[in-house]
Amino acid sequence: MLPSIFPLVFFSVFLSASFGNAFQFSSPIEGEEVLAGSTIKVEIDLGETSPLFGVLLSSSPAGLIEAQLDSSSPFKWSIKIPEHFHGPLTLRAVGRRYIPVPNPPKTTRTFIVVLPAISISAPPSTAY
Repeated sequence: MLPSIFPLVFFSVFLSASFGNAFQFSSPIEGEEVLAGSTIKVEIDLGETSPLFGVLLSSSPAGLIEAQLDSSSPFKWSIKIPEHFHGPLTLRAVGRRYIPVPNPPKTTRTFIVVLPAISISAPPSTAY
């Protein structure tokens, strides 16, 4: 029985090890500050990751940004940050394959959303 299980175990370990750290965000930058209400560009660098049929992008806090599946490489999104949100925002990308694997390629990126500065100025003086 052991010899028939060995190829399956070896193949699973090989697939898991072959992903390495190549699958990662190329933008945004970790810890970067972005303004609430702005649109950011999100891109995944596949490195040497074997072919995928898509990458699923989601956020934490959950539901802040609608989960999106991009099914064409290069995997890029333009994400509008809600105007009311501020604080840490984590994006999570998971590679999708036609044949499910135990450890699909995945990565996270956290950045900080800040509220825009408010400019307070006095109306022009009419007194002479």
